[in-house]
Amino acid sequence: MEEEQTYSWHSTWTKSTRTGRQLPRCYGSSLVQSSPRRKSIRRSGLEVSAWHHGYPQPDQDGFGYLSATYDLAEWCESCGIGAKQKAPFQMKGEPRWGRRGVMQLNWIFGELFVTPEVGRHVFEPAGVSHRVVLSTKGAELTSVVQLVINDEVNIDCDGLPAEHCRRCGRTKYSVVSRGRFPALRDTPSHPMVRTAQYFGSGASAFQSPLVNHAIARAASEANLRGWTLCPVAHQLSW
Repeated sequence: MEEEQTYSWHSTWTKSTRTGRQLPRCYGSSLVQSSPRRKSIRRSGLEVSAWHHGYPQPDQDGFGYLSATYDLAEWCESCGIGAKQKAPFQMKGEPRWGRRGVMQLNWIFGELFVTPEVGRHVFEPAGVSHRVVLSTKGAELTSVVQLVINDEVNIDCDGLPAEHCRRCGRTKYSVVSRGRFPALRDTPSHPMVRTAQYFGSGASAFQSPLVNHAIARAASEANLRGWTLCPVAHQLSW
């Protein structure tokens, strides 16, 4: 049987000389190729990350996007956990997609952005909706939308390196950069979900997006470029 290639994503981290905060750095990231058999892909969920392009706005140097985009009532400045999106993301302008159809913003590892065509043809049939993205002047961008991920799922965190925040007492885990993504503890209620647990380092924290095999297959049939998929470890069929 023909093998289907998937990829796992590896991130490096750097400290901002301006603020001292630990920030993810997309340049210096690498893609490591693996080739699990198609049979295993059909039975497994997949963790998602994507091509990184641009920064959230406004005021990227002063992190002004935080208050513009998120409700920060439960956000911890020390570890980054707890921000809840309240408004559309802003970008400087239309993304330079090239042949890609999915992307993430730098620093925003828990959200996915796609072209409207990809949203309609790959994600909407699976029940994944999308929301608008704005320019810094408040105009709706025409070549990009944000996928809406409302549902969460718990994962098996046994053995994962963890950080416990001294300020808020919450926990996040190191980014999984090798092997399969941790197994799910629950059966997901939706074809696209995010982890209930947070990942990250320093002041950066995100909930990792996951998709089921049906979305992965639809993306493959559409020849979707720009994202990477890492198989989830042993789990019930999803």
